[in-house]
Amino acid sequence: MKYIYLTLALAGLALSCMRCGSDSESTVSEDRATTITIDMDRSVEQMDCAFLFDTTRCEIIPLETSDECLIGEVSKIFSENGRICILDKKANSVFILEEDGRLTAKIFAVGRSDREYLELADMSVSGGLIWLLDQAMNKILCYDLSGQYLKTIDISSYWANKILVRNDRIYLINEWSDSNEGMYRLFVLDTDGKPIDKFLPFETEDTDRYCGRDLESYTILGDEIDLCYPSDNTVYGVADGKCTAKYRIDFGKRTMPEEHAAKSLIEYMNNGLNEEYVMGIDAFKESSRYLFFRFGLGATDYTAIYDKKTGTVDLTNSASLINNSTCCLSLTSYFVEGDDVYSYIPAYQLKLIYAYGTKNKLPEGNVYGDRLSQIIADTDESDNGILVKYKLNE
Repeated sequence: MKYIYLTLALAGLALSCMRCGSDSESTVSEDRATTITIDMDRSVEQMDCAFLFDTTRCEIIPLETSDECLIGEVSKIFSENGRICILDKKANSVFILEEDGRLTAKIFAVGRSDREYLELADMSVSGGLIWLLDQAMNKILCYDLSGQYLKTIDISSYWANKILVRNDRIYLINEWSDSNEGMYRLFVLDTDGKPIDKFLPFETEDTDRYCGRDLESYTILGDEIDLCYPSDNTVYGVADGKCTAKYRIDFGKRTMPEEHAAKSLIEYMNNGLNEEYVMGIDAFKESSRYLFFRFGLGATDYTAIYDKKTGTVDLTNSASLINNSTCCLSLTSYFVEGDDVYSYIPAYQLKLIYAYGTKNKLPEGNVYGDRLSQIIADTDESDNGILVKYKLNE
């Protein structure tokens, strides 16, 4: 394992109304952002991420396969009150499962009525409620954990690419689009849809900025919302009516020069800038100890993991991670929730992955080989896959 030691530069950052704030002076905060320096020349081909996890607390969960439970794509995962909620954008549905993978309810309500949606863009689960973003109709639908519809919130005055819900607050995450309520990258509403705050204003010329891929770039950490926007290599924290810059990611010589920062994606590609510079953070996840960043340089995807405790970065030129402590299962589609990580592996990949793991010799004392072997024996390639639940070190 190669470790990249950080230059932890504590740069003073004055957060003015033009940079991070709402219309109220009380929401403007001054803070000091930690600079995380990533040396692109010191990446490794493949990273064994076993060091991240408490390997005694791993769970392998086969997902039920039935006529009512056919999962096409695991787009988002939340776990709450003994339920696992899976957003499937391909099926335009939400599957609500027991902790052992058995289906307990399904949300599928496609239509144009007030109680229906056209296309699910995102999901958040908080306080025993499921919140669904219908971007096409500019509304949010609320359900309980039994899949019962509760209410619809009109957000037509705003624009949201993603949503988060925490502590009776709805956070609308806007990636550089104009709206009737102004050009802000974050709107905060109460759970009845009434406005509370808006943060991170931008100018008209910013609306053509690169908006990244359809990956996660925000997270809940305790009572705080942390988010990192594509083409803005800064992690912001929002809590108690304040927005602060917490981390700035420095790619050294691969950092996009300021004169190119406002270019559109087409301009980037035409000028070949995507081969020379990192265009921005595509995905960001966070636990109490670690920050996970995914970004690209040219045709190569990278994953960087920052350890808050040791101040180090591990970097691999791959979008996936390998955990050799659990039968070499890879983390390609994974979701961080608190200090838990949920990784989804489709059924058709299971036998290939297991064959690779056994060929490369399972680690001594491995307690998951027999469990995985039995699951594979009972699984057809047309079945739903498995969830692997890891516990991150704190």
